[in-house]
This record gives sequence, C-alpha cells and structure tokens, in this order.
Amino acid sequence: MDKLEGPARLMVVSDLDHTMVDHHDPENTSLLKFNALWESTYKNDSILVFSTGRSPTLYNDLRKEKPILTPDITIMSVGTEITYGEAMVPDEGWAEILSQKWDRNVVLEESAKFSELKLQSETEQRPHKISFYVPKEKAQEITKSLSSCLEERELDVKIIYSGGMDLDVLPQGAGKGQALAYLLKKIQLNCETPKKHTCVW
Repeated sequence: MDKLEGPARLMVVSDLDHTMVDHHDPENTSLLKFNALWESTYKNDSILVFSTGRSPTLYNDLRKEKPILTPDITIMSVGTEITYGEAMVPDEGWAEILSQKWDRNVVLEESAKFSELKLQSETEQRPHKISFYVPKEKAQEITKSLSSCLEERELDVKIIYSGGMDLDVLPQGAGKGQALAYLLKKIQLNCETPKKHTCVW
C-alpha cells in the first residue's frame, strides 16, 4: 500500500473461487475484463484485496492456473493470515492477536481423541488453523464434543464445518470478516481510509 499518497479512492475485496475466478470459464473472460479495468482505471489509487479460504500453497497453485492480478493485500486460510504485496509479507500484528488463547499443540492433543478426525495434508495446517476431514454423519457430534474439550483446556476457538467433510479449528477471533475489519481499522489509523469499499463474497 506504499503506492498511496493519500486516502484510497476505492477498496475492492473479493473471494476467489466461483467469485473472481469462474472455474467453468476456460477462457477466463470475466477475470480478464476485471484485470483490464483495474489496471487501466483503479490500480494507482485504489486497494485490491483477495480474501480466500485457501492456504498459501493452494492460493499460489490457483495463481499458476489462472491470470489473477497480484493484490495489494491477501487474506488466506479462512481469515487466519494476512499478507501484503507480491512478496506476501505477513501481518505480524494480526498473528499476535490470533495467538491469544490459542495453542496448536493442545488442539492437536484433544483432537487426537477422536478417531473420526483425519488431518488434512501438511500444506493445510497453518499457524492458526488446523484442518481435518470428518464423516458428515459425525460432524455435529464431534464439533460439539471437541469444542467442550478445548473450552475445558481454556482455549477460545471456533470450529467451522464446510463442504460436507472439512472441519477447521481456528482461534475465536479469526475469520475472513474479522480479518477485513482489522484491516479497515489499520488502514484508518494510517490515514489511508478508502473513500468507498466494495466487498464481493
């Protein structure tokens, strides 16, 4: 965001899969139209934010597959990671906030008591996100039981079940919406408050 000398004219925040990126369009027609509009009209005085549930590994895989612009800010891993620019410099302040009442080792220890929970690949295990596969018919029961176990261990977490098989354990303060709220406050403190922001989820 160093490119800005004053308040941003516009901030656009968009999800990627099935929003900015249409996986049913091999020609990437809409994506390329957006890219052209952004580059010609907004790039120099506006902020582009991509917000995705993807981990950095899967995000970079998508960038290799699709002609996605490099955003000013990237929110990844279900809102547990914020990075800046091409170099994807991490926001350490956000990481510090999420570390409160969070302990990966305790989450792993308690989740190991549930044989139905299977850890996803190593790329999906992040500092503030632990991801599992769980049978659909067991998801509600395990979510409730695991939540109680972690509460007894004095952790403040949220458990997100999605896609009929994915279960993510995150710090309570994490999430794409929470990450965006943090960013807006940070931008405001830096006197770069956008005159208008648009979210496309």
